[in-house]
Amino acid sequence: IIDGTYRSQVSVRTDNVDFNTANYSVPSELSTADSNQVLVIRRDKDFNISIYNNTGNRIAFIPANNDPYLPSSSPGRTDGTLSITQLGTSASDATTASFNGYIARFGVIQKDIGGANASDIARQLNERYKP
Repeated sequence: IIDGTYRSQVSVRTDNVDFNTANYSVPSELSTADSNQVLVIRRDKDFNISIYNNTGNRIAFIPANNDPYLPSSSPGRTDGTLSITQLGTSASDATTASFNGYIARFGVIQKDIGGANASDIARQLNERYKP
């Protein structure tokens, strides 16, 4: 939900090097060695969205979709007030579209801290919560 309007999710693949990102795949079944998967999601002041993994690499990038001439209810907009309503599922039916992993920690920073800091936080979280 952004600004009280339901919109379609934005999504991105990580198994490529589009937008100068690192190729990355989350294991389908997490072993003990993989259990410290860290993802940091950053939305910058221009409404671009970047995702960083446990090594600090930017593994995904979603360009801003905030055209002022499009209705605010347009699918895939990245602007407006961000409201995270689901974690660990990709749809309202959590039994059929569930994430098969664990979310050990979750937090939100109210402002954009920059790409270097987001990357650094991902690396620090990885070191802090290694199994």
